[in-house]
This record gives sequence, structure tokens and C-alpha cells, in this order.
Amino acid sequence: MWLSKLNRVLRQADIKVISVDVFDTLLLRTTRPELQRFRDFVQKQHAFFLLEDFFSVEELYQSRLRAGKVLYDRIKNTDGNVEVTYQDICLQMQTELPLLKQLQNDWWRNFLAIELAQELTGLTPRKDLWDLLKHYENKGKTVIFSSDMYLNTSSLGFLLEKLFDEGGDTEIYVSSDLQKTKRQGTLYRLLLEKFQIEPRQMIHIGDNFVSDIFIPKAMGIQTYYLPRSLLWRLLQSIRKKNYANSLRRKG
Repeated sequence: MWLSKLNRVLRQADIKVISVDVFDTLLLRTTRPELQRFRDFVQKQHAFFLLEDFFSVEELYQSRLRAGKVLYDRIKNTDGNVEVTYQDICLQMQTELPLLKQLQNDWWRNFLAIELAQELTGLTPRKDLWDLLKHYENKGKTVIFSSDMYLNTSSLGFLLEKLFDEGGDTEIYVSSDLQKTKRQGTLYRLLLEKFQIEPRQMIHIGDNFVSDIFIPKAMGIQTYYLPRSLLWRLLQSIRKKNYANSLRRKG
């Protein structure tokens, strides 16, 4: 039902650019909480580098959590021209665990490759949405993908290429590379300037009501809200709360 409704919206002749959010809009995650997925990444990274003689999985995991908190707290009051990158996170971890620096040059790139491989196991591509976007791309509309994310453009391109046919042939705009964000509207302004269009000539599709809907709509950009199902959101909320409680009990 949502697909036919979106199709009717995208038919509008004045829409020149279709912007689509990536995670939980085009690539669907399971209800596994984010902090639990971070543990999955760390376990794989710890095993790959044979780190058991230097520090435990738990120490590496806590370092990852603290690094994220420090960095996101630091940018909380910025004007949307600052975003955390994956390299930032790893280098912050290195300040707590200096032995990481001794692994090899650019060790964080191997950490990233491991994280992306693990991400792939928990993502489901929304192929019906992809096919609809390709249909309108073939009709001359510009289709782009935009994300507020610490992963970089090439990382998102890698995931799309693995999960979709022709996934590598895409335009991707990511906050961590551009240092502009959807949540502050600076990424949308950049896109309007790049494509030299009026706000009404662009539509953004996404699942986050604030960064994907409220912010662009306030700028005059057309939007289409595509949230996860109510059941998914309920299960994800319960799992997130339970996992957070388990972390607190561990201290």
C-alpha cells in the first residue's frame, strides 16, 4: 500500500531530486539494539587481531562505548557543521587503549572492514523501494541517498553494492564526509545548492520523524514518512531497554 502511495507522489512533474535515507529506510535492520550490535563488531575485531593477551573483549567494548559518548557529547551543541567519523571513534579508543596503535598503520581500516562485513549479516534490502527509485531514475529524475552516519561514503556504497544490483552506481551524501547533517538541515541546504533547485523540487524519504521529515519540511522540501512497523518499533524498544538495563547491572 505504501509503495503505490509513494509512486503517486513521485510522479509529480516538479520533483527533480529524490533523496532517500539509508538505514531503516532502504536498508532494514533487525530489532537488535545498536549497543548490542557494537558488541558484535568488537567481538569480531578482538578475535581477528588476537587481542586476548592484551585486553579483553569487554575492555574493547567499553572503550568503543566511551569513545562514542565523548565524541557525540562534544558535537551536541554545534551548528550542524560537525559530524563524528569512524576514524574519530577509533582514534578516541586508541587514547584509552594505546596498544591499538601497535597493531599496524591504519589499523582502524581493518576494524571498519570487519564492522561492514558484520553489518551485512543484519541488513535486509528493501528491493521494492529500490526498483521504484530506479524506475524514476530511468525517467530522468535524480535519485540520491543521504545519511547522518559515522560511516563514510565508500562504506555505504560498499553495502549498497553488496545488497543491490547496480548498487555501486549511486550518489551518496553522508554527514561524516561532508561535515553537514540532516538533523541540523545543513546537509539539505548543501543538496539544494548542489543541484540548483528550489526546495519544492526535492523530496526526501525517510523513517526518522525529526531529521527526515520535520527538518526538511520546515525548509519547504517535500517529504514522505516511511517508518518501520509499529510491531518492529515496539520490539526494538523493549530489546533496547532490556539491553541497557543489563549494561547498568554490570556497572
